[in-house]
Amino acid sequence: METGRSFKWLVVVTLFISLVMAPFSAPVKAETREEPATSEQQPTSNDEVIEEEAAPESVGEEPAQPHEPVIEASESEPAPVDIIEEPEVTESTIEASVANEQPQVSQPDQAVKQTSAEAVGKITVQYKESGSGKVLEADKVIADENAKIGDPFSVTAAAIANYLAKEVEVDGVKQDGLAVTGKYTATAQTIVYYYVANQTAIFVKDITLHTGDKWEAADSFVSAINEEGNALTLADLTVTGYVSTDKAGSYKVTYHYGGIEAIATITVVQSQALIDAKNSVLYIGDKWEPADNFIGATDKDGKVIPFEQISIEGTVDTTKAGEYSIKYITADNVSITITVTVKADESVFELKDSTLYLGDKWQAEDNFVKAFDKDGKEIAFASIKVEGTVDTAKEGSYQVTYTAPDGQTATITVTVVVNQATLVVKDSSLYVGDKWEAADNFVSATDKDGNVIAFEKVTVTGEVDLTKEGLYKVTYATATGETAIASITVIANKASIEANNSIVYVGDKWQAEDNFVSATNKEGEAITWPHISVQGTVDTTKVGDYPITYITPDGIKLTIIVTVKVDAFKFEVKDSVIYTGDVWLPVDNIVTALDKEGEVIPMTDIKVDGTVNSLEKGVYTVTYTIGELSETATITVKKNRSSLNVQNTFLFVGDEWDLADNFVSATAKDGSVLTLDQIDVEGSVDTTKIGSNKLIFTSPAGLTRTVFVTVFASGEVNLASLEAHDSTLVVGDEWQAMDNFDYATDSEGKAIAFADINVSGAVDSAVVGAYPITYESPTGLQKTITVTVIEEAGESEPQPEPGPTPTPPKGPNGGQNKPSDSKKKLPKTGDAASTAPLAMGMFATALALYVVSRRKKS
Repeated sequence: METGRSFKWLVVVTLFISLVMAPFSAPVKAETREEPATSEQQPTSNDEVIEEEAAPESVGEEPAQPHEPVIEASESEPAPVDIIEEPEVTESTIEASVANEQPQVSQPDQAVKQTSAEAVGKITVQYKESGSGKVLEADKVIADENAKIGDPFSVTAAAIANYLAKEVEVDGVKQDGLAVTGKYTATAQTIVYYYVANQTAIFVKDITLHTGDKWEAADSFVSAINEEGNALTLADLTVTGYVSTDKAGSYKVTYHYGGIEAIATITVVQSQALIDAKNSVLYIGDKWEPADNFIGATDKDGKVIPFEQISIEGTVDTTKAGEYSIKYITADNVSITITVTVKADESVFELKDSTLYLGDKWQAEDNFVKAFDKDGKEIAFASIKVEGTVDTAKEGSYQVTYTAPDGQTATITVTVVVNQATLVVKDSSLYVGDKWEAADNFVSATDKDGNVIAFEKVTVTGEVDLTKEGLYKVTYATATGETAIASITVIANKASIEANNSIVYVGDKWQAEDNFVSATNKEGEAITWPHISVQGTVDTTKVGDYPITYITPDGIKLTIIVTVKVDAFKFEVKDSVIYTGDVWLPVDNIVTALDKEGEVIPMTDIKVDGTVNSLEKGVYTVTYTIGELSETATITVKKNRSSLNVQNTFLFVGDEWDLADNFVSATAKDGSVLTLDQIDVEGSVDTTKIGSNKLIFTSPAGLTRTVFVTVFASGEVNLASLEAHDSTLVVGDEWQAMDNFDYATDSEGKAIAFADINVSGAVDSAVVGAYPITYESPTGLQKTITVTVIEEAGESEPQPEPGPTPTPPKGPNGGQNKPSDSKKKLPKTGDAASTAPLAMGMFATALALYVVSRRKKS
């Protein structure tokens, strides 16, 4: 405790010394803000809870009034006499507020958070038997430690085995339905559910089926009653499960009602029921009985069923040919259908007569057609007996007899005559590219009887490749066996024709001969133009594509396209005005240069006569020539009067800044005034941080100027400045003192208007010479520049860049940020502040801290 009191006394002494000595460390007195604090300086967040917003105060002292100037002292270093717009809460002021219990809320929309711990009544849920009041389950208490009065709650009936919930009461009042909803109150609430016994019962039975049987849920259902003992139908129940009577197996089916279920087992066993019978074939007049086609049958259990127990459907009429369906059916409804076919006698024995030619080959089978017995079964030729023979070396008629195994017999006649068959073809020569068909080399053909054979009935083998020279063999053959070979020789084809596509323009003249190049016949001899046929024409008055076909006497054709287009030629130049120092190229004055196709004509194809000296004022003519067409452009070179004047500025942390603060003036090349929005600016300014911010201004004429916006900490710095630049004029140019003025600032870094600048000296722009001009600002700064008047015009004089950004001296704040709208004065340049008092204060503070630290260690 003793140490703490000593420490506090030392801090008080230190602060006292610093406050007493501070006025000697600055040449100006502290000023208070003239404007009252506005609501914009107050916190605006509605979500904040304000703990303390009183002005700093010491224990036992009256609290400072809001928004009044307060002198604060830091424990680390002496503070300057300063204006505090917004009270700053420190450790000592918080302790004072707690001790005095005087928290304050500065804004009406901010509130101190409060909490409420008001208890809610418990909710008890009971479960009883209806009528007897018997307790079925222990009471349940709904307890939600986070619940508040007025919060909603909900309760539903609990599931109790063998019981059904019927009704519910809340604090003795019967409710509709079983779901209870309400709200927590300060008093307890009781909810009672009443239940009745559940009499629900379901009775089912197991059954056994055979595969193929039908099954329904009703087959295994016996009876059922509901919770009140009333009978139920199958429709009142829900049935789940699946039974497939197509496949043997055990299947479970469940019957449900009111939470009660019963399971029936349906066993499906493989059925052994079957029946077998056969198809048969009868002939008209045969006898038939159903037993003739029956083979056997068994029931589902595999026991043999005698034929007498088989049901028959259908009959057979053996007096009529046809197919009759007979169905055999067992008592288990297993059936089979067979077919009894009644046929007529289908015996057939067919042969044919024939004519042969001397030298032909003959076999007995050649005259056999077909043979079937009465069952319609085919009789193979190998089983047939043949009597008689044929001599194909002699003309004549020969009798031959055929006999089948079933006794069928027939006799045929074979006649042998003279052969008159012929086949004649010819050789030929073709040129490469000619067309060829096999019929070209066919002469004639006859059959063995002397009848003419058409070419379509002649078989041709072999191919001719008309794209290659060579000898090709093609074979012709008739159905009678006659063959002949034709030789086709393909020789080189020297026939040719050549013509070109072309493009003409509307109004041009055109002749077919314009596109013809040359032509030769098959022997390679030249064909002159008069012997060339032409198909098609060209209408040069209409745009379009026109096909033109050229044909030689040999039939060689070639089609070309003549395209008629609109003449898109266009040539246009323009006059222009440039300024001294600009770059000029001949292409600058060409507006359009298009050929007939509408394609841009390159500068290399345009003849240019004349030149432009962009360093000298004057009027220049340049002539452009394309083919026989010439166009002349006039280029006027004027004095470049572009300018760009900007200025550095200085701010304090938090001050407002506008780009216009750094812009002074600008003119275009023609001397017209430019506004700030016509100037391109690169860079940005951060007024929340101490430092130098670079901005680059670029005019439309390409002039570039760099300025700096320097942000200082709140402190006393002399920011007075004055800048102007030299320039060169041409005899006769106009001059004003403002032309060479760059910028000026007062001690606070605020811009000084040119109207407040005192100018001494004059310029006689009619006389060559160097003229000194002196500018003096209200702060006493002076700047002398030189305006030089010369004879010839040259490039536009360069504008000097603004001077380098001065290094901001450290103010008494030591770089600490202060509000941007502070109105504190800064020391003027040259004011020398005594540092002795400040040094003494810092020394006393250091000594006090040293003593305290030593006492703590001891």
